[in-house]
Amino acid sequence: MSKLMHDVCLRMMKLLNIVWMAIPFGVTWYIWYARKTASPFYRKGDWAVIGFFIILYFIFGRIYDAFLVSLSRLSEMVYSQCLSVLLTDFVMYVVVFLLMKHLPDPIPISLCFAAQFAISVIWSYAAHTCYFYFFKANKTAIIYDARQGMENLVEEYKMDMKFDISSVIDVKRCLNDLSVLDEMDTIFLSGIHSHSRNRILKYCIDKKITVYVIPRIGDVIMSGAKPVHLFHLPILKVGRYAPPPEYLFFKRLFDLVFSLLAIVVFSPVMAITAAAIKKEDGGPVFYKQLRLTKDGEAFYIWKFRSMRTDAEQDGIARLSAGENDSRITSVGKWIRKLRIDEMPQLFQIMTGKMSIVGPRPERPEIAACYEEEMPEFRLRLQARAGLTGYAQVYGKYNTTPYDKLMMDLMYIAKPGLLEDLRIMLATIKILFLPESTEGIAEGAVTAAEEERALAEGESAPASSEKEADIGLISVIMAAYNAEKTIAQAISSVLSQTYTNLELLVIDDGSADNTVSIVESFKDSRIHLIRNPVNGGVSNARYRGAEKAKGEWIAILDSDDAWKADKLIKQAELQVRKNAELLFTGSAFMNEDGRLLDWVLHAPDEIGYRKLLKQNLVSNSSVLVRKELYITHYAAGDAMHEDFSTWLGMLKTGRKAYGLDEPLLIYRLSKHSKSGSKLKAARMNWNTYRAAGLGTVESMYYMCWYMIRGLKKYRNLKG
Repeated sequence: MSKLMHDVCLRMMKLLNIVWMAIPFGVTWYIWYARKTASPFYRKGDWAVIGFFIILYFIFGRIYDAFLVSLSRLSEMVYSQCLSVLLTDFVMYVVVFLLMKHLPDPIPISLCFAAQFAISVIWSYAAHTCYFYFFKANKTAIIYDARQGMENLVEEYKMDMKFDISSVIDVKRCLNDLSVLDEMDTIFLSGIHSHSRNRILKYCIDKKITVYVIPRIGDVIMSGAKPVHLFHLPILKVGRYAPPPEYLFFKRLFDLVFSLLAIVVFSPVMAITAAAIKKEDGGPVFYKQLRLTKDGEAFYIWKFRSMRTDAEQDGIARLSAGENDSRITSVGKWIRKLRIDEMPQLFQIMTGKMSIVGPRPERPEIAACYEEEMPEFRLRLQARAGLTGYAQVYGKYNTTPYDKLMMDLMYIAKPGLLEDLRIMLATIKILFLPESTEGIAEGAVTAAEEERALAEGESAPASSEKEADIGLISVIMAAYNAEKTIAQAISSVLSQTYTNLELLVIDDGSADNTVSIVESFKDSRIHLIRNPVNGGVSNARYRGAEKAKGEWIAILDSDDAWKADKLIKQAELQVRKNAELLFTGSAFMNEDGRLLDWVLHAPDEIGYRKLLKQNLVSNSSVLVRKELYITHYAAGDAMHEDFSTWLGMLKTGRKAYGLDEPLLIYRLSKHSKSGSKLKAARMNWNTYRAAGLGTVESMYYMCWYMIRGLKKYRNLKG
């Protein structure tokens, strides 16, 4: 279907939503309110009131992204529409009050909202279903350089119905052969330098490929450039934040009026909050904290105290770890959820230390940490700090400093009263979204520690790496003609939040571009070992184990991938259990990299007899002590050497400990060693026999293998 037809269909869906939402209000107006106004309207006046409702709902809907059928989850659409129509109904209730000159009955407008809520649910479900029925997912490629892990964000935000990730390609490989993009509908450019990006952009535009670009700091600064005409040349003028004087005047006037009104309106809430804090532990109601505003000027902000009085007795400034932060008091949890702790800052706005909208005021100690790694962080101090802002609305509490900086620079690049108003209205939406106050990793001082996890969108480790450091982990990756998948596999290793690792890639005589792709990764942790002749995956893995320098070994096939917190979570489990063999659950993708809707769960622990019934220990999910692995390693292409290895370990009385999380993404392939079901069954039989089982006992466990294998296969197909 053409793009024109796609856009027309989407607009028809949105128009239908607006009309349906207006019907309950129109009925409510005609039946309850229209004839009770001080001066009843005629027909045109009634239509004007309903028209005003439609305009308001459309504006609020645009602010809260209520109509993004293709890019929003179902729950997000319903939430955004309900918030939009609730605010619209409220404004219309005020209008009715002015027209009636007395307080109207609130029950009719409440029933109206109930009907609109039902319409929102029905419309959202129908629109979502119809859209993805008629418009299939775009075949998508992710081109990455410095910023990896975009494919994880697509999965996390349930966007795989919109974007079918077919390829994850290193930018160097893409530039060597731009034709790899020819079959794509959509491209994501993630962290790519301008020269390389521009080459790809020109090619994609010529080929009618849609491109989503994650900008770099220079791109954001350029977005505020003003076109000027000099020397008969097209020139863009870029300078420091310098908004017009009239904007600054009206912004300050609005800050003053708004803060005064808000202090009066919310004074009862602030009084109750102060009493509750005082009653809980008898400590001070407020606390002050040094922050930075325009041009690095330091000032004290005041907040309602939400933490214990000894929260930073060690003198170290650190961000909150969210709801799990033990320093937060009982009252503090509630006032943080409702943002009441921020209310005393209204007095800072009134005195001119802050503005309503602007970059978040950062603490000098934390800002200094950020600036050590990212000197550009100081650029956000061009504007006066704000109670809310672009980064506060569209980011999270634990959004990385780099991304916060880009969001603040987006605001600074295009100052305007309408933009300020839009951000203020958008702030209402995040008040009830828990992820907007999601904390950083427990034990971390700043969000910069989380930024070091290169896979954007992955969860931070439950505790710091230092607490779960089990020494060097040697990751073994055997590769043979793996040019289509190995870049994704390597990227998932380099993106691990556990950074004390080495990656040994054993190329087993590949005849394609596997070696050149491995060499394109400039990371000192990667060690390429080349076998001149193909000797089989078993021998390649064993050679890697012999070369490994770490006490621990992890295996990853060159066509699989890990979640970014796979190793750190296994390290934590090893510390807790003193385990020698660990494994995880698995998610699955097809040969093209599309995620399948099924997960293989991992039991908490598994022994020898239980493992005989079904091999739940996926080879690419394992973390194992090197000495144990080499001692029990079983080589042989006629059997499942990994299964045989685990059986040898557990036969000694040990147990394998599992993490029931899909930290491995396993690629299903018809061309794999066990791709044929008949061949896999034969290899399983050979494994039992190699483990020392007799014929009858082997047949018994083969029955278990087939029953559970059929169930697994049926789940994958379904």
